[in-house]
Amino acid sequence: MRTLTFGEKISVIREKLEPYRFRFFRIFRTVIFYWLLMNGVQASLLLPEEMTVENPFFAHGMASLSMLVLFVMLSGVFILYDPTARRRFCKAPPKETGIFSETLFVLRSYEFIVEAVCLIFLPLLLRTDAYAYPIYFFFGREDFGFWDTYFLFLLTVLPIFLLIEVFMRVRTRHFWRTLSYEEAKDKHLDALALIFLSAVIRIGGPLISGIYLVTVAMLIGFLWKYGIFVLLAIAGVLAVYLLLIYARAYRIRRKFLKRLKRTCRDGEITLSEIRRPYRSLLTQNRPDYQFTVELRGKTYACKLIGAMSKNMPMLFCDRDSGYFKYGYRFRGKDVVFWRAWFTHSFEAPEADKKIIIVNPAPRRMTAVHMHALFATDNVTFISEGKGERPLDNASVLYDATVFSGSGFLNALKRDCLDKSVDF
Repeated sequence: MRTLTFGEKISVIREKLEPYRFRFFRIFRTVIFYWLLMNGVQASLLLPEEMTVENPFFAHGMASLSMLVLFVMLSGVFILYDPTARRRFCKAPPKETGIFSETLFVLRSYEFIVEAVCLIFLPLLLRTDAYAYPIYFFFGREDFGFWDTYFLFLLTVLPIFLLIEVFMRVRTRHFWRTLSYEEAKDKHLDALALIFLSAVIRIGGPLISGIYLVTVAMLIGFLWKYGIFVLLAIAGVLAVYLLLIYARAYRIRRKFLKRLKRTCRDGEITLSEIRRPYRSLLTQNRPDYQFTVELRGKTYACKLIGAMSKNMPMLFCDRDSGYFKYGYRFRGKDVVFWRAWFTHSFEAPEADKKIIIVNPAPRRMTAVHMHALFATDNVTFISEGKGERPLDNASVLYDATVFSGSGFLNALKRDCLDKSVDF
């Protein structure tokens, strides 16, 4: 019998502890969430003494506003950076339904119930006056007893918090549906993100208070010339960077169009007018195609899509849309990333075949894995999984075929556009 290595033993232990970690870590996460929220509210009250004494209504309003802003920010971050729940969701994502069903699912979820119960009892266990500031602000007085304040909190502030919580969870579920299981499992920096957020709230929380706002305003007043110079310099660097990116994409697209016209002219191929050939470099959400080519009695409708950088992974998500993935990676792991969505579907009833040309093309093109279930009456029924499959030239994607710019020209020269590789 083979002896397990140390890494394998750790993996076995983690797998056994996973259910308990999910159950009990909910409570710990909510306590940290509440602690950060109360610390941020207290930090917002670091105002000059004369402002709080002479105008307590202003101080309570500042605390109430900071509580609302911090709750929205913290709930969004804590829900997004929840590795156990995210991996469980992405491993077997439920079918997306209407907003009512999504909300009902959230209300019944273990995460939401634990969050609600903890928010009900934490003011009793972790005694602090911070949660009472909205009550003071709304009623305009502070002469409430502890239990009066607590019950008013349950009747007024807590329902608002729970509504925000439901909205954030529904929104995050929509985002998780765009992740593959490997993407979800690939995030190992969740704990670091929460620690960094804790430090920002604990140390940088006073930045939202009046005294710091006044200090920043004074600094801007004294150093406005230098501040404007720095801002203009940063804006100039960003503008030059974007200009270089678009200039590269424009140069590659123009070179492709010249080669396309020359290939069609030399091969006696009929090329239609190319409509707005550079628009897809700026906006890629239009369901139309740019040109057609006629070869040996067949018409091919061609749509242009452009990747601004060759290092941006490209994923076709479904029959209509996909995205380019921007971001920053650390040791091969995604730290921060966002998506630029594009539309790849289009209607071309007059064409014999639809072709998607990715020019400029990225190094990596993938698509959501599709499984053919059965075919009847020239209709293929498929099911979609969360896995990804790489795409290459002549790969079939739903009712179209994908090419890079050079791959399309080579296939055009060799008269094999009707050849394709099943995906």
